[in-house]
Amino acid sequence: DAPSRSRLVEFLAAVRGNRTAVTNGPMLTFTVEGDRAAVTAESVVPFERLEIVANGAVLVSAPPTPALGRFRATLDIAHGLTDGWLAARAVGPKGSLLFPDQPVFAHTSAVFVGTPVRPPAARTALRQCLVATREWVETQGQFPAEKFEARILDTLTAAEATLDP
Repeated sequence: DAPSRSRLVEFLAAVRGNRTAVTNGPMLTFTVEGDRAAVTAESVVPFERLEIVANGAVLVSAPPTPALGRFRATLDIAHGLTDGWLAARAVGPKGSLLFPDQPVFAHTSAVFVGTPVRPPAARTALRQCLVATREWVETQGQFPAEKFEARILDTLTAAEATLDP
């Protein structure tokens, strides 16, 4: 069954709104409201810890509690963050039943609080990626019509403008 148009629209809105997660096992439920952040991880695959991360640093972590063949951990904190981002992740060892060669892993999108923190090194790295992408589009890109190339170049220009202080 193909996804309905409304489901696609909902999915794209979630991506644009930073309400997504990737996982190879644990399912995460993450909320940020005001100065509080809460996350729950549930999994049939064992994981080692659940974490809330702020601007790249772990704020708090907790191990899961096993019960009836499931693993569950919950964190609920006052984050104290005025500017930056928060995310949640669950991590574990290699050797799960689902993906034996990969560590157990789940990570949410970042949720921004106040003004996003953009370290200078991150801006520099992103600017280099944008420049390299522009160069590829202009020298090697093949497009069915000029309007597609123009749209990509306009998007790159808009992205570069957001990096200027």
